[in-house]
Amino acid sequence: MTVNAKPMLPIMRSKTDEELDSGPIVVLNLLKLKEDTPENLEKYLEYVMGVMSGWGDVGMQPVYAGKFNELVFGGCGDWDYMLLVHYPTRRIWFDMMDSDEYAAIHHGREDSMKMAVLWFSDPVLPYTAGDVHVPGGAWTKVFEKIEARKAKA
Repeated sequence: MTVNAKPMLPIMRSKTDEELDSGPIVVLNLLKLKEDTPENLEKYLEYVMGVMSGWGDVGMQPVYAGKFNELVFGGCGDWDYMLLVHYPTRRIWFDMMDSDEYAAIHHGREDSMKMAVLWFSDPVLPYTAGDVHVPGGAWTKVFEKIEARKAKA
């Protein structure tokens, strides 16, 4: 299974301006690392940091990230992590995926991921993440490690 989102680009190009600009979406990312090691996670999170620094100013914002634990009911595959990302419009996601800047950092995702699923969703209820604060966890520590290493360079 490919983790490259480029195959979606022809589908997005076929959308009308009204569809591309119709409002916010949240993208569910189901993530399976090649191996669930600190090194692969760090490669993936360096990619995430590149995406956030490149497109955060246009409204792209991670909403939640979590590591899967015990399965309580049902099933949809074997995944390591999930990531929910808010985009103000489909166009912002499309423009990001179609950019040279994204192509230059995408290797971090390709190098670390065995497989991934990206699934768009349209809001059906209002939501607010700004009032809820979760202090972070393992990914926060890796982000801090990457930032410290960059500061020394």
